[in-house]
Amino acid sequence: MNRQRFLRYGAALGLLFSCLVGPARAQSALYKIAAEILAAKFGAQLPDVLNLGASSGLSMANLAPIYSMSAKGNTKAETVWRLRQEGLGWGQVAHRIGMQPGRFNKLRRAGAFDSGRIWSSALGSRFGVPTYRVLRIYRRGASPEDAIGSILVARRSNRTPERVFSEYRRSHNWEPMLRRHNVDFDEWKTIGKVAVKAKSLPYPAHMNNKHKSSKSSGRAFGHDNASSKKGAGNGKSKGNGKGKAKGHGGW
Repeated sequence: MNRQRFLRYGAALGLLFSCLVGPARAQSALYKIAAEILAAKFGAQLPDVLNLGASSGLSMANLAPIYSMSAKGNTKAETVWRLRQEGLGWGQVAHRIGMQPGRFNKLRRAGAFDSGRIWSSALGSRFGVPTYRVLRIYRRGASPEDAIGSILVARRSNRTPERVFSEYRRSHNWEPMLRRHNVDFDEWKTIGKVAVKAKSLPYPAHMNNKHKSSKSSGRAFGHDNASSKKGAGNGKSKGNGKGKAKGHGGW
């Protein structure tokens, strides 16, 4: 093999390697970010979250209700997972760990064991993103990792998370967008600080008359069918509305 052919062969192998390793590296980073956010939300240790995820085979989406029950019931997450493995429902798990039925029902109605509501709340507050934007991504089949990636790229590219997720979904590869917008998922805390200062992304013009709190229906993280009650608005692009919304969902 002459030198020119050898160089071409090496370049092809390098490209193949980057295509295989790049997406895996990005997904690994997002998985760890999701684990950090979950650990922080429920006061757990990051190594414990990662270890339970590895031993149980559960996604970060499905670990959320486990850790919520653990925190609310003052018991170990491993205990909750073991009871779930036995086939117990959330009410039965609550009974086994000594949670009062009234307290369980109140928490359940508030969405404390609903993965979608847990993650939309966690990501919305952590990155200052309106919940409706997070839920839109979930309705399209996103995981918590997909939502985090979409939010981080959106912050650096001055786009909405929904648009970023739509682009990502076509190839399921973050690397091209990361290079294009100079995003490093490992810098998520720095990007997050910018998000917190911004507090929220701007609402599209066609939603200015709508109340920010509304019920949505989500496919990937549960089903929240609801409506919002609007007050009077004083124009097409500006409104002064009041609304209430209740949602329910289940993983």
